[in-house]
Amino acid sequence: MRSASRAATPSSRKKPPEGSLAHARRFGARQRAPNSSPSRRPAMTAADFAAYWHYHVPNFILAALIYTLIGRLILGLVAPENWDNYIWIAFQRLTDPFLAAVRFVTPALIGQHLVMIFAILWLMLARILLFAAMASLGLAPRIAG
Repeated sequence: MRSASRAATPSSRKKPPEGSLAHARRFGARQRAPNSSPSRRPAMTAADFAAYWHYHVPNFILAALIYTLIGRLILGLVAPENWDNYIWIAFQRLTDPFLAAVRFVTPALIGQHLVMIFAILWLMLARILLFAAMASLGLAPRIAG
């Protein structure tokens, strides 16, 4: 017969195996799919990148420009336009050429912050169109699954 003190301690119980349903119930973890393991192949290897560099490089440049515009938009809400901070100057130098192109096709009535939002939306559309064009030509990477 067990003693009352030993039965009450949580450390006296055996820990269920880490992928099991009992482990998930006890520790709040999600149950892992039966064929998945932490040591599976990474999502993208260097060979995968090299095979589809013509898609990944423009996609990366568009994504970097989108995130730079988002950073400039958020920082522009609290920073003056003529601020001499090096990060602000880098944001301006990287995004001003694209903002000038968007400003050219945008009515003058719209303010600078709204032009940045339109620029972000145009770049997101460009990323979608890039993927659609590459996929239709068979040049985009396949989604694993």
